[in-house]
Amino acid sequence: RDELGLEWLAVGHHQEDQAETVLQRLLRGSGVRGLGGIQPRRNDGVIRPMLSCSRESIDSYLKHHGLSVIRDPSNKDTRFERVRVRTEILPLLVREDPQVTQHLTDIADEAREIFQWVEERAADAMASVLTAEGGLSRDALEELPAPVRKAVVRRWLTDASGRVPSRAHVSD
Repeated sequence: RDELGLEWLAVGHHQEDQAETVLQRLLRGSGVRGLGGIQPRRNDGVIRPMLSCSRESIDSYLKHHGLSVIRDPSNKDTRFERVRVRTEILPLLVREDPQVTQHLTDIADEAREIFQWVEERAADAMASVLTAEGGLSRDALEELPAPVRKAVVRRWLTDASGRVPSRAHVSD
């Protein structure tokens, strides 16, 4: 993207990729942020316009128009968790409910919306909880709703350390 001077780089992640990501993160114990799955747009110019499209519809379109596709051979290597989720876990869930892929992508969409809302509230609350020394006021934090309080602590720890803390580091 940078070499060609392009503003955006569109990649082919699709609905099943999103469902797989949500499942992987759920298995790892992720919170709302992680359940947001694959971001449709990143700050570095990468966009994913096909997240709401099924792999089947994309393949059908490509075949209909005589277009070729390059497939990453690692997508079949079961040493990778993503491949095991794709080939073992997701098919099992689809047998239980054929709409599970849609349900998982809906969860990702909702989780991103919730996370964004909480983050906006945390940004607004930051000034009111910082002490003169740059710490956090316990009393001010306790006034905040739990999700906003956790987001404030996460944001403060991230700013202080340069790393995003795990959920365990910001739990009540």
